[in-house]
Amino acid sequence: MKQFKIASSLFKCLALASLLTACNNNQMVTPTKPASAAIGDQNAKIDPLTRLVNDTGLPIQYEKSGKFFGKISKVGKASVNSQYVTYTYDDSNPAALWISKKTYKSSNNSLIGEHNFKVVNGLCIESMDEKGNLFEYKYNLQGYLDEVNKSDTAYVLKESWKYQYNWIYLLTKIKHQKDGKPYHTYNFTYKQIEDKYPLNFPTDNIDDINYNHIGGSYIGGINDKYLPYFGKHTSPVIEVMTDKNDITNQIEAGANIYFSAYVLDSDGLVISKNLTQWSAGWTETFSYSATSWQGIP
Repeated sequence: MKQFKIASSLFKCLALASLLTACNNNQMVTPTKPASAAIGDQNAKIDPLTRLVNDTGLPIQYEKSGKFFGKISKVGKASVNSQYVTYTYDDSNPAALWISKKTYKSSNNSLIGEHNFKVVNGLCIESMDEKGNLFEYKYNLQGYLDEVNKSDTAYVLKESWKYQYNWIYLLTKIKHQKDGKPYHTYNFTYKQIEDKYPLNFPTDNIDDINYNHIGGSYIGGINDKYLPYFGKHTSPVIEVMTDKNDITNQIEAGANIYFSAYVLDSDGLVISKNLTQWSAGWTETFSYSATSWQGIP
């Protein structure tokens, strides 16, 4: 527990120092909140209070009152995992919104992971995990995520993820580097189906040993699946994600992920889709509500 508190305090100190340094050098650029950051803005055709309440067996809860009404508060345990995650919010410093995401072991409620996010004008610009790894998020002028950089506790850049878009701002590829060298490139193609409730990543491997926390992903560098603070999203749903190993310069066909059999509800929200990877297939299901998460019968 002590190391988590130290990492959290260290992150806030580092973030404050970076803000002061930038101000002194007249170099700070404060990101502006993109118009599509909120779910209600992105999906004008659905009720703005609509929330994802179940993600393939993971029950999701939201703040039911107060200043953080409607923000995600908990991702519960499901049969496929032994963890649950909580989210808490702190806006006591008017310069930023701080979000603390904590992962617990369900059997004894022990804390096993923590990630703290700093949000300015609706965009997450920095975060830090329980090990002291610092993540920096950069955005382009149009409000889309441009780059994620991960540095270790000695402030040495260890990994980076560079996002590339086409002329209509469809995400076409993510280039992943480790220790300054090309590692993997992920390419995306799409179906002609609008994604009315986009999440942060096309896939989410909660069993990965490096990101064994609900809502973490190794593909694009973002450390949460649900928080809506990482810029605008590409609109259509994904059809194929190809995985090119930049070390061998080969496309790892088995690692490609194929998305198919999208099923939509009457509001056009995706409620089911099939995925295939390494000759294995699985189905993801989603449930939404504009009322039940508020405790309204």
